[in-house]
Order: sequence, then structure tokens, then C-alpha cells
Amino acid sequence: MTAKPRLGLILDSTSVPAWTYRLVERLRAADLAEVALLVHSGLEPAAPALLESYLRLERRFLHARADSFARRDLRALLPVTPLIDADDRQTIQSQRLDILINLSSNDFSHSPLRACARLGLWTWDAHPASGFHEVLENQPLTTCELRACLPDSDSPRVIRRAVFATDPISASRNRNHVFIKIASLLLWALKRLELSSDERFLDGLEAVGETKSIAPGFFDLVKLAFAQATRYLDKKVRSRLNREQWIVLAAQSQGGLAPDWGALRPLVPPRDRYWADPMVIERDGQIYIFIEEFMKNTGLGRLACLTLDAQGQVISNQTILERPYHLSYPFIFEHRGETYMIPETAQNRQIELYHCARFPDRWEFVKPLMTDVYAVDSTLLNHAGRWWLFANLKTEDGASSWDELHLFWADSPLSEAWMPHPLNSVISDVRIARPAGPIFEYEGRLHRPSQDCSRGYGFAININRIEVLTETEYRETLIEKILPQGNLRATHTLSRTGDWITIDAVRPLK
Repeated sequence: MTAKPRLGLILDSTSVPAWTYRLVERLRAADLAEVALLVHSGLEPAAPALLESYLRLERRFLHARADSFARRDLRALLPVTPLIDADDRQTIQSQRLDILINLSSNDFSHSPLRACARLGLWTWDAHPASGFHEVLENQPLTTCELRACLPDSDSPRVIRRAVFATDPISASRNRNHVFIKIASLLLWALKRLELSSDERFLDGLEAVGETKSIAPGFFDLVKLAFAQATRYLDKKVRSRLNREQWIVLAAQSQGGLAPDWGALRPLVPPRDRYWADPMVIERDGQIYIFIEEFMKNTGLGRLACLTLDAQGQVISNQTILERPYHLSYPFIFEHRGETYMIPETAQNRQIELYHCARFPDRWEFVKPLMTDVYAVDSTLLNHAGRWWLFANLKTEDGASSWDELHLFWADSPLSEAWMPHPLNSVISDVRIARPAGPIFEYEGRLHRPSQDCSRGYGFAININRIEVLTETEYRETLIEKILPQGNLRATHTLSRTGDWITIDAVRPLK
């Protein structure tokens, strides 16, 4: 598509929820489309008053900052954009819209309005009670869909789906997360449209059935209040008892994609710390495992290096990098005969580059590769003449770092000018997005380890085969899942070298 699409926005009022205001801000900043028309729904907002009162009390109790439904005046952003009533279809059609987007609280999926725009009416499965029932029913995942109601089709079609971990404590935070996703889904779809040589991709989309939004009643809210209190207290008790510990496991590789749990030797830290994010390197016949060493007394992670003998026994443990902010995920790579490291430094809102002055224990800060960014688990790949950087980003207040994989490229891994992939986030799914270790080649194909955080942080590891990696496309296929075994409760990083493989896991402490 060459010309920018002309959009019409269906609203209940020009006094809009904060999520709508922020979405229009992001639309204007991205410069992907022209907001040509505002359409007044002519209906009363469908927000249930009882639920809104409950969520206001919840936000006050939990000291929640983000409120997606605080009111903002959209005219501050669009002072001269025409406003037309929804029943004036003739005038709407005269505006030659490409897409009508339903930002009202009412359902227009089967409205004749879908024939008033060339590419139909785009809407969501979201509604004012979105995210509530998942918390009430203690469902681990919450899903949000962007849908196209095409002019010549009876069934809405899914343009893109986002999946994130349900907040078990707060229905307000969970609902905020739904409406944060809405903006990301729409921006992704407009970028996809811009990159398409034609628009027929809309015709091949998955059709969805009817979905009904059920407003919670008084007894639902009472039930939720008891469930929230129970989960909150349980979380506090488990946090104080802290009867878990991350450990590292290592073994000589058995040749398969996944490790043989029976062959793995546990490397166990003292009880006052945990070891995680292992990155294994063989050099001069020696095995080195670089790790995050989280110290319970400081509440911060630092980086350390475990040196192993030929039998896999730890013969030394050296602290290699410590900062006044949290460090983890020590990603190490070679470039032009030099050794570099990119640790996770999200708490400092940078992606930082370090050079190895003396292997393995002396590292010097070089520069930030990116600034003012909350990026976790940055992972580099040298492929097809470019360097690719994979990282999960948290781009909005109230969003999560678990579920949005972003991709960048540059001609050098030392570059400060990383180009964002036009289809960022390339994955929006808490089950497969977050990096879980270096990308490796197996049977001539690239494979990306990723975390499955659907049942809690770092529950399991996926191995995904990269099918397409270009400057305009990214696609991968889940090949294998590595689940924690025996009494282990989670595993979230996999690293392999020529003859060795490492993994981490959570074990119970007695």
C-alpha cells in the first residue's frame, strides 16, 4: 500500500478514556495513517457502573498508577477533524475512508458501518469488563484480538492476537494491560498494511465466532474480593518464606535439541544467593559458565563466571561485573578477534556494551547501544550480512517485559544506530516471546530458545526454528518444549557450545 490509509474513529464521545487518547497519540507519532473522521456512536457508554466503582477502590487500595479509563479530551489532539453521527452513513461514505476503527464501548461488528470503509470496520474483542473474568476465574492467560469486519463477510476475522499473563491480584491492572495491547495491535496491523504489496492478506485471516461480554454482578465482585485477598496474602507469605533457589545444571551435549535431564550435573550456589542465566563458553580446553549471581542481601544481581574442570566440577567462581543496578543475562559474543558482553541492564534503562580486557574476569564499559529503553535479555545473531538484536521491551507504563519480542538490525554489533524491525513487536505472546539464551544452529537451521512464562516467570523453555528473518518479515515455528523435571519448578535459559550444554532451574529449599 502506497498512500497512507484514511481512518475513521468511532467514539462514544470526544471525552475519551486515556487508552484511546494514548492510541491516537501513538498513531500520530508513527505517521502510518491519517485520522480523517470522528464518528459519534450515538449510544450510551456500555461501562457497568458497579464494576467501575469496584476498580476505583481497588486502584486506591493497591496504589495503582495507571488508569486506562481516566477521561481525556480528544479535541486537544484532533481539533478540526470532522465529527459525524454514526447513522449518517451517506456522509461517512463520502469521506472515502480506508478503515473504520471502533473505539467505542459498544459492539459494531455487524453494523452496516462496515460497508462504509474500503477495508471494513476494525474492532476488538475488548470491552469495559475485559480482563475481569480472567482474574475472577484465576485463568493464567488473557487474550486480546484485533479483528476485521470486512464489507463482504459475515464473520469477523482475526488480524492479530496478543496473549499475556493474567495479573492474579488486580483486575484493574489486568484490564489496563488489555487496552495497552490494543494500541500495539493496531499499529502492527497498519505497519503490516504499509509493507504489503496488496491487501489480500485480510481475506486469508482466521474467522472467529461470536463473543459476548458479560458484565460482572455484585456477587462476582464479592467473590473476586475474597480471591484477591487470598492470593495477595499467599504471595506475601511465599515471598517471606522464599523457599526456592535458581541453580545451574551442565552436561556434555548428547547431540539433540534439548538436554538430557539425567545427564545434567547440578551446580548449586550457597543458600544466600541464586545462579541463573548460564552462558557456556569453551576456550583453550576450559569450560566457562557466565551467570547471573543474585544476592539476597542486596536484592540485586551481579555477574560471575564459573570455571569447570573436564568432569564438570566447579573449580572457581569469580565475580566479573557489579553495578549499583541489577545485572543478569550475560550475553557474550566475538567480533573481529575481541570478546564483548551485553548484560541485561533494564533497571538502568539502557542496553550496555562491555569489552573483555582480560578473560574471563575483567570487563570494561564501552558505551550504550540503546538508551531510554527497558529491554530484557538482549540476544545477538550474526546472519545474512547483518547483526540482529532480539530483546523483549516494555514500552508502556503498566505493560510487561514478558510478552513483546522486538527485533533490530545493524551492520555492526557495536553500532549505536539499530534499526527497529517494521513489524515490531514481531511476537506478542507470553508463551513464546522472551529470549532464553543464544540462538544456535542445528541441522543447518537457526533455532531460538525462548521462555514460556504462561504459568509464571520463566516456567519452561521453547526451542523455535527461525523460518524467515529479513528486514520486512520474521517468522518462527515452535519445535520443542523443555519442561522442568522431577522436583524442579521452572527453567528459563538454555546455552550450548561445541561439547557442552547448560540450563538453569528452580529447586525447592528445605
